[in-house]
Amino acid sequence: GRVPPSTASAPAEARELREQEALASAALSLPLLRAVFSRSPDLAATLSLPPASFRSASPLETPAHFQDLLASLGPTIASLFFSRGASKDAGAGGWVGFLRGFNSCCARARASLPLALLLRVYAAACADAGAPCGVQFRPDEDGGGDEEGGKVVGELAPGEIAVLLSMCWVMAWSGLAPRVSGGEEGGKGEPVLLPDVSHLVLSALVSAGAVADDDGVWGWEVSSAGKGVSVQEFTSWVISTVPGLGNCLSRYVQDRFRSSEADPAKVIRLCIAELVAILKD
Repeated sequence: GRVPPSTASAPAEARELREQEALASAALSLPLLRAVFSRSPDLAATLSLPPASFRSASPLETPAHFQDLLASLGPTIASLFFSRGASKDAGAGGWVGFLRGFNSCCARARASLPLALLLRVYAAACADAGAPCGVQFRPDEDGGGDEEGGKVVGELAPGEIAVLLSMCWVMAWSGLAPRVSGGEEGGKGEPVLLPDVSHLVLSALVSAGAVADDDGVWGWEVSSAGKGVSVQEFTSWVISTVPGLGNCLSRYVQDRFRSSEADPAKVIRLCIAELVAILKD
């Protein structure tokens, strides 16, 4: 007789689970990921930045919407990558969905994909914060819309490049924040000083031909620039000049997950439980 669909799909589901767990464990331990998954309703908070305020070190003032943009990061990442069935209430399927979301932003990939995901997060966070943004995610015409089911298009104005680079710096800073600022107390002290990224903005504009590479560049200022760079031009510049920027999102998600499980004893207990489960199988 015919094999019931649920029975026929079981091997495929088990295979996907193994594949997703193998991919995820290359970035973070499965016990740690299970601990984060057990609190999946709190993912937006887990993925949010530690409390802090920021101010610019350069003559170019930080835009008024910058703090709102940063506040939108956690909810945006949770919504884009972990909203589709990635809940403990969904049972085993929820765990696989959670791993899919984690792997989509943290698994190794070709250089342009992590940057495209970062730009997608930036565009969505800008929309949530009501901030101006020249880039947007365009789903495939066939109705796709998952992490690889479309592309980011548009243009980044010079000021937007500065905001994006500053956002990436803050995301990297957050991995050190608990050790540097004492955790939540960091939001009550002096504002964190943002680095001057104007030289990087200028480099991107020169690379794209938006600014002439001549003696006039020495007097160039971000605030006086007009023409921006396309997503394709910005991607080419990042890959050739600051390739580490593409890993910004992956590092951030992993840092936030690690920070949420800062108790070593708890992680050890989870590792033991995972080992026992493996031995039983």
